[in-house]
Amino acid sequence: MSKTGIMTKGEKDKQYIGVDGGGTGTQAVWGTGADHVLGTLELGPTNRHSVGDQAVEKAIADIVHHFDAEENASLQHICFSGAGVDTPGDEAFIESAFRKAGYTGKLTVCNDAVGALTGANGGLHGGVLICGTGSIATAVDPDGKISRVGGWGHLIGDEGSGYALGIQAVRAITMAQDGRKPQTSLTEDVKDYLSQESIDDLIPFLYGEGASKEHVAALAPVVIAAAQTDAVADQIVADQVDEVVLMVKALSKQIGTKEFSLGLCGSLVTKSDRYRNRVIAGIKKVLPGVKPHLPLYEPAVGALLLARHFEGGAQ
Repeated sequence: MSKTGIMTKGEKDKQYIGVDGGGTGTQAVWGTGADHVLGTLELGPTNRHSVGDQAVEKAIADIVHHFDAEENASLQHICFSGAGVDTPGDEAFIESAFRKAGYTGKLTVCNDAVGALTGANGGLHGGVLICGTGSIATAVDPDGKISRVGGWGHLIGDEGSGYALGIQAVRAITMAQDGRKPQTSLTEDVKDYLSQESIDDLIPFLYGEGASKEHVAALAPVVIAAAQTDAVADQIVADQVDEVVLMVKALSKQIGTKEFSLGLCGSLVTKSDRYRNRVIAGIKKVLPGVKPHLPLYEPAVGALLLARHFEGGAQ
């Protein structure tokens, strides 16, 4: 890009694909830049730890074949920014899948938080806090190193996420039923939301066939709504907001600065004004130099920007 912000002729000829590989769905965008998207493709989930290797390989093959055969794209670089890309083995698997599909060009593979960060800030700088089904915080330090806090999964982490809110609500309901905790309006609210007759129906909801963390995370809006009038729900939300603030504080310490732009991504903070406002207030109270904001671009476009950024990188 020239200093005027206008693409030169050579840059216009260079095309990229950015892939946001999620646990519930995947989006691929093809274009020359953030404001020059030429095509998109929607697919199913591509987290290999959730759907298995074969499903991911098929989705990647569909991406390559779609843009090669149907769009006749002339690609300079592909960036796959995916959920579940956490280890060198995960990265190697994704690269292998692209090569099996016949793609021979330049390729960057990274965790989905990096694509979200880049999209949220319009480039590879600043930080991102993702609160959706799960949670993670990532930022780039002044030397360009990417640091990460959280992202450990729902069994040992995902603080401040939809899952965390949902599972804490279920615990509050069952403990109230036992007489170990105060009664809460969440009992009736969750029963109504799930169309359940009895609290006992929570057992198959949590442990039955087809049960998933996504189903638990879907309870988050119920908890946030109840927090306006119910003390138990309000405490659940307050506790999870505190956990999110701790994540951002740890991230600030890792990158060595208390002043940075922080994109807020994930359905919990982008779709719920109440939760987002409480998160922003909590962050600003302890880190007034951090600037939380909604994303400039969606994660798939962030991955496309990463492809442009790493164009000269390794194959």
